[in-house]
Amino acid sequence: GFLVRDIDGGITVFDYGYLGYFHIGFVPNDGLALSLYSGSDYLVLSGIQLAFLSFIAYFAYEKKSTNIAWSLVMAGGISNVSERLFDGFVTDYIWLGLLGQPSPIFNLADVSIFIGGLVIIYSLVINNTNNNNNKSET
Repeated sequence: GFLVRDIDGGITVFDYGYLGYFHIGFVPNDGLALSLYSGSDYLVLSGIQLAFLSFIAYFAYEKKSTNIAWSLVMAGGISNVSERLFDGFVTDYIWLGLLGQPSPIFNLADVSIFIGGLVIIYSLVINNTNNNNNKSET
């Protein structure tokens, strides 16, 4: 079952207790990733996020080989930006207490951005390795 308890700053946590390290709660994040620039004007932060999404959209169009990964990044970014524009903050609600240490608090949109980013980086490294191998063979 769920255990309701308060942690730092009076945040109510609904602790499912899955192996003692999976936590769900409500944490309004008025900053960027990892609460950077917390307390800044939400419209300015939304503008920064929209500029970043435009940059991502351009590269997604140029690098068609990783469309699914770019889509994950865009979907997560659009989700976070729309929530910030409507609510003034992004709701983070998942964190893991692995090895007794708390992790940054995040949401599913952040997971989507992270996984998409990893796939993009992996594909860039693989493409770069393949291009270098092809050049050395000629």
